[in-house]
Amino acid sequence: ASLYENRVNGILADDMGMGKTIQAISILAYLKETVKIKKPHLIIAPKSTISNWMKEFKTWAPFFKVVNLIPTAEHRDEIIRNQMQPGYFDVCVTTYEAVLICGSTLAKHDFHYVIFDEAHKLKNSDSKNLKQAARFHRTLACCLLVHLSKTMLVSFGSSQHAHALTFVNKDDFVEWFDFAKFEADSEKKMQMVKKLHMILRPFLLRRTKSDLATKLPDKIEINISVSLSPV
Repeated sequence: ASLYENRVNGILADDMGMGKTIQAISILAYLKETVKIKKPHLIIAPKSTISNWMKEFKTWAPFFKVVNLIPTAEHRDEIIRNQMQPGYFDVCVTTYEAVLICGSTLAKHDFHYVIFDEAHKLKNSDSKNLKQAARFHRTLACCLLVHLSKTMLVSFGSSQHAHALTFVNKDDFVEWFDFAKFEADSEKKMQMVKKLHMILRPFLLRRTKSDLATKLPDKIEINISVSLSPV
């Protein structure tokens, strides 16, 4: 919410099982209930997580009119025609593939806030996903990148997409962080990644279960050996 008030983007990179989906839904609820935003919002996620997004909206924020934009030919025309008229929906949940297929239709809507789930899919600066995302970015108030693990953050940090959060353009980012120059020097490259993470820290929320659930017992692991059948 603080990042939104300052009109800057953010990364939600909490550990697995910390409720990132619910946190992301809660910022949209905050925009609706507190800020009184009436424009629709967009969530772009992998196909495998769409059903969970829809379920969590139904559980935690049933007051939202949520549309699942399915890109297949037999579904998309009906959804666009009957469910995605301006004023008929609050949130559109769709896939990265759908953004590539229905990008022109989505670009016609005045989305206020966009959430990218499994945002490491945007780490390649030449990817079609990122280029389509940039179409929405110009008209948005803010965006939130969700679900980046520690390993993904290193990869994300060493890509040239992080400039979208803190730098005016890609050239400024490359001037500060020319990772290609130190491709063979892993130590200098890691130092540069750490420097980038330090700059991103104000825009990044990353907590582990041990940070918040201090009273939980240690995880118990049981290894069971299973012999294979002749087949």
